Amino acid sequence: MDCISYINDLKVEIETLNELKKGLSDEDKIAKIDEQIKAKQNLIDNCQKNLVKLSDNQLCYRLYVYILSGMSVNKAVDAVAEENYLKGVKPNSRNGIYNYYKKMKKMIE
Repeated sequence: MDCISYINDLKVEIETLNELKKGLSDEDKIAKIDEQIKAKQNLIDNCQKNLVKLSDNQLCYRLYVYILSGMSVNKAVDAVAEENYLKGVKPNSRNGIYNYYKKMKKMIE
């Protein structure tokens, strides 16, 4: 789960850079900050892609990737449940998947 804390750290760094950028008027400095933000966002995107590749059947990872991409918890649970249903993988019920979300939530708190 080290990659999850890394992704969270990158998101915090992006938020900080966005806040820093708001107070600037120098276009060169703003451009440099935008480059840093883009580089950090690329790292996040790569981590998310790798998580999906490495953990195709790991529900906690898949749920977390969906939540990181901006989905609400309910939509993420529904998406994983539908994927499992289509693949014939258990659990494929909403309640069964939500139990994995509870476990995942405890791991990342």
